[in-house]
Amino acid sequence: MSFIFDGTGDNINGAFTTTRAQPVTLACWFKGAHPAAIDCYLALGNNAATDTDTLYLRTAAVANQYNAVSRGSAAGVEIASEVQSVGTAWTSLVGRFTSNTSREVFVNGITFTDLNVNSMVVAGVLKYIFSGTSPSGVNDAAVRIAELAIWDVALSDADVTSYLGGTVASGINASHLIGYWPLSTNSLTNLGTDAGGGLTATGNAVFDADHPSITSGNLILTPNTSGLSV
Repeated sequence: MSFIFDGTGDNINGAFTTTRAQPVTLACWFKGAHPAAIDCYLALGNNAATDTDTLYLRTAAVANQYNAVSRGSAAGVEIASEVQSVGTAWTSLVGRFTSNTSREVFVNGITFTDLNVNSMVVAGVLKYIFSGTSPSGVNDAAVRIAELAIWDVALSDADVTSYLGGTVASGINASHLIGYWPLSTNSLTNLGTDAGGGLTATGNAVFDADHPSITSGNLILTPNTSGLSV
């Protein structure tokens, strides 16, 4: 119960109805070995074809490094980085973009995190959503993705901890959850508050019978590991 990307031109993408500015929080769960390359797991940008003025959750060319990245109108980026060896288990990833001078990344827990406070101006016209590649299509990922979520606020530490621990995104600051795609069924409908945000699968992006353990009240959705290996 996720979408699987093979790293060769496939992704899921769409657009919100309303443009957004920072603060923004991006989150997802992923399953797959770190590629020691730049692979985009989730991006929110101002254009459906270029990477300028975009916020990303992605891997890095450095082994086991995960990034929250701010890119402005030029080629420069500012990056919050965390190194964790997570193997091939389902792993949670959060990027908290508070402002042009504050971005943080959290991987699999809140104890180890990186805060980058260097300035990078990102235009406040963010609406295009990409998972499995960057908007320009240059950072294709070979990975399973589930539980995509975007908030139009910087989540509190407690809320970040809840998401990382497996709490369903719809139970976390729900009034600001503008985009939520559980991918626990073969549906790309936005369950968040924005009127748009429906996603479309392209290339070889396919629904797959594997999903992380997500808790909602007393209900626990346990992973089905019978799917294909990445």
